[in-house]
Formats: sequence, C-alpha cells, structure tokens
Amino acid sequence: MEFSLLNIFFRHCAFHREKLTLKMEQDFLQKYRNAQKHYLETAKKELRNGDKCSHWIWFIFPQIEGLGRSEMNRKYSIKNIAEAKAYINDAELWKNYDECCQNLLEFHNENPKKSIAEIMSSIDALKLRSSLTLFKFATTDEDKQTLLNKMLEIFYGRQECGRTKSILGI
Repeated sequence: MEFSLLNIFFRHCAFHREKLTLKMEQDFLQKYRNAQKHYLETAKKELRNGDKCSHWIWFIFPQIEGLGRSEMNRKYSIKNIAEAKAYINDAELWKNYDECCQNLLEFHNENPKKSIAEIMSSIDALKLRSSLTLFKFATTDEDKQTLLNKMLEIFYGRQECGRTKSILGI
C-alpha cells in the first residue's frame, strides 16, 4: 500500500514539475514575442535594405548571457543551452529568426561586396555571430543547422564566436 501511494505521489510531483517547467519556458519566451511584435517588421525591412539603423538586435538575434553589460543585453540574453533550445524550437520565434536571416541573405546576394559590419554596426555584427553560434549548438535540426552554417560561412568565413563557445563549455 505504501509503495502505491509513493508512486502516485511521485507521479503527481513529476506531472506538476513538468507543468511548471512548461509555464516558466512560456514566460521566458513571451518577452521575445512581445518585443518582436513591435520591431520585427522594422528589423526585416532594415535587413532587406542592408541598413540596420534602429535598436532590436537583442531580441531578434539573442546571444548567450555574459557577453554584454547593457540593460537590454541582460534582459534578453539567453541564460543557458536549455533556454537556447526552447527559443530555437519555438515555431513563432524560429520563423522570425529565419525570416530575418533570409532577408540578410537576400541583401547579400544582391550586394556581395558589402560586409556585415557595413550592414549593421561592428558591435551588432559581433552579436549576430554570437547568436548564430549559440543556436548552431542548440539544435540538431538539419534545416536550422544549414541556415546557421550558411550565415556563419557567408558573413564570418565560418568563424564561430569563441566567447560563446567558451561560455557554453564547447
């Protein structure tokens, strides 16, 4: 009898822990959705035109925690690989990330001589490389890997962000 009650208790705890984890994940992701609701179209337009001039990099191309000190960086940085996986596996956030990358690639195809630092500031170019590196190691999905590797190859000569890899322990 005790064994059965313990099993029921542990299953109950596991169920609620899973629900709590899912809720925390959704709360974590919601801050990106909220910010993107206001700036996504601007970001896509600026990338399509090859002229990033407004401030949205933190929540469109988030990077691992520990690389920046600004308030925006602290608010939108990804804390660990689990958060990175949650972000990249969220259908809406990945769709937005993918579209922004595609817009950047389109611009590059039409303007192959323009460097990433000319499209966005050199600091934002570093943030983009960090973001691409982070998500490259957060997914095993072949299509996502292909896009992330293509971005790293075209804009950074395949060089991943060493600081991101160091923080991730890679």
